[in-house]
Amino acid sequence: MKALTICIPTYNRVEQLQELQTNFLLVALERYADVIDILVMDQSSEAMAALNQRTLDPRIVYCRNTQRGYASNVSALLNEANSTYVWLISDDDHILWDGFEALMLEVTNNQADCILLPIKTLTLFDETFIENYPFLKRSSTTTLQELLIRDVSYLPFILLSDSVIRLDKQHISNIHQLLPQNVFVQVPILFSMLQLSSTVSVLTTPVIHYVNDYAMQWKVVAGFDDRVAAIKMVADQLPSFKANADSRIAAAMWGAITLSVERDAGLLYLPHSENIRQTLRLRVLRHFKPQHWSMLAVLLLPKFMAVTLYKVIAVGLNVKMNCLSRKYVDRFNFFVRSYGTLNRKIKSRQAQIMQFKNDAILQAKAEAAEGA
Repeated sequence: MKALTICIPTYNRVEQLQELQTNFLLVALERYADVIDILVMDQSSEAMAALNQRTLDPRIVYCRNTQRGYASNVSALLNEANSTYVWLISDDDHILWDGFEALMLEVTNNQADCILLPIKTLTLFDETFIENYPFLKRSSTTTLQELLIRDVSYLPFILLSDSVIRLDKQHISNIHQLLPQNVFVQVPILFSMLQLSSTVSVLTTPVIHYVNDYAMQWKVVAGFDDRVAAIKMVADQLPSFKANADSRIAAAMWGAITLSVERDAGLLYLPHSENIRQTLRLRVLRHFKPQHWSMLAVLLLPKFMAVTLYKVIAVGLNVKMNCLSRKYVDRFNFFVRSYGTLNRKIKSRQAQIMQFKNDAILQAKAEAAEGA
C-alpha cells in the first residue's frame, strides 16, 4: 500500500488537467513513484473524457464516473483510494514543489492523522499572503479538538486541497447519500475520518499557490446553504464542533455577503448569482442571532454605500497587515496609496470580466452555428 493518494476530481477541464500534469504530476511521479498514487475521477463529456484518457500519463490511475455531481466525484475518488493518506486537490491547483517535498517528509513519517497545508496567495493589493494557521500551536501534541477551539470561525477542509488526511472509508458512502449534491461534501467526509484526539500537524512551507478567480460559476446562496448543511452534519458528529457551530455559520454568512459586495464592486463575475441581496437577507434572518445586526445593515445599505464600506474595510486591513510604520502620517499615506491600488484593481477586473463575457458570447454563437 502506498503512503499517499493524490485524488483529482475533474469535469470538462482538459486544459487545466493537462497543465497540472505537466507542472506537477509528472514531476511527482518521477520523484515519488514508489510511495504515491495519482487518481483522476473524470465526469467529463465523452469527447473530453476520451482526450483526458489519451493524454494522461499511464502511471496515473484514470477512472470514468458517469454519475453526475461534485459530491459523487469526491465520494468515488475517496472510495477508490488505497493508501495511508489521501489528498484531494483541484484540477487547476498550482502546487509549490518545496512545499510538496515538505509534505512528503511528513507523510513518510506517518505520525499525524491530519496535515494542514499553508496556502500562498496574492491579496487585492498584490501583497503576498500566506495562510499558515497562526492560531494553532506547532507541536506534536496538537489535536483536532484544539484545532476546533483555537479559532471558532475557521472551518477545516473547506478548501479542497488544504489538508492531507489518514484514510478511513467507513462513512464516505453514507455521507454522500445524505448530501448527494453538496459542493462542500468533503468537509463532513474528512471529519468522519478523524477523532477529537486525532493528531494534527501544520507545515511551515506553503504547498498551494491559490489564484483568485474573477469568474465564479457556482451559485453563492446555494453554496452558503451547502456550507451550512456541512457544518450541521459535522456538529452532529463532534460535540466540540457543535459548541461553536453558530460562529462557523456566521463566518459562512459573511463570506457570502462579501462575494455579493465584491460582485457589486466589479471584482467578481457571478453569472448565476445576479440578484442575491434579498435572498441573503432572508438567510441572515433564518439564522439570526443578536450579533448579526451588522450583516443585515450591510445588506440593507444601497449598493454604492456597501461597496464604499467594503473598500474602506479592505484598505484598513491592508494598512494593519502591511504598513510597518506606526506614525499617523505614514499610515494615512499608506491608506491613500492602497485605496488607489484597489480602485485600479477594480478597473482591471472589470475589463477582464467584460472580455470574459464577450468570449462567452462568441463561443455560444460558434456552438450554435455548428449545431445548425
